[in-house]
Amino acid sequence: MNIRNNDLSDKSIVINISDEVSLRLCKQQYDEFISLLLPSMEQEFKYAYIVQKKANEQCFDCLRFMSEIRELFYDCSCDICLLRDMSEVAPERLSEILDKYSNLLGFKE
Repeated sequence: MNIRNNDLSDKSIVINISDEVSLRLCKQQYDEFISLLLPSMEQEFKYAYIVQKKANEQCFDCLRFMSEIRELFYDCSCDICLLRDMSEVAPERLSEILDKYSNLLGFKE
């Protein structure tokens, strides 16, 4: 028996019972499988799923933040990005971006 594609974010698992027989469990079936097979670890799986989900959300927030900052300081309208002159950078927009991502940057608790 071989277990592969155990993915917390998708809540899915594929179990190869033999060369010709595979079992795929998703969503609710995945939750039931974990609770029946590993009752002592069920809470740890739930916690790991929550942590992974928050980490993914934070990663996407970082990517959005980097994109907005890049657009503010660089002109990427052509094939290459060129640094804008500081007179072209809108301080109000910088303030908006920093306020928007203040939790991500550690400015607020």
